[in-house]
Amino acid sequence: MHNDNKIAKAIFILGIIEMVAGIILGIFLGNEEVSGVYGSYNEFSWSLFVVCAISGLISGLLFIGFSEIINLLDKNGSVLKTLDKRVRHIEDEVKEKAL
Repeated sequence: MHNDNKIAKAIFILGIIEMVAGIILGIFLGNEEVSGVYGSYNEFSWSLFVVCAISGLISGLLFIGFSEIINLLDKNGSVLKTLDKRVRHIEDEVKEKAL
């Protein structure tokens, strides 16, 4: 059973976008133009790529984790509502039998 919580879905999608954006940004920032004596050329900086990619992945995973927490809390809330209805029903039956 999977609850469809709109907020949790939105945060999950933002987490995926954050991870993809971190990797893409790392690729773009990793391409550096280096000026040399004989002209300029492009060089890829792995350190910039790794920093951007890892930070994007970590923040994206945090968003995904928050969305899962929201889903679990929503599920717990619906279970508590169901239990409350059952307890009230049992209380009503006990009161009727007592009379």
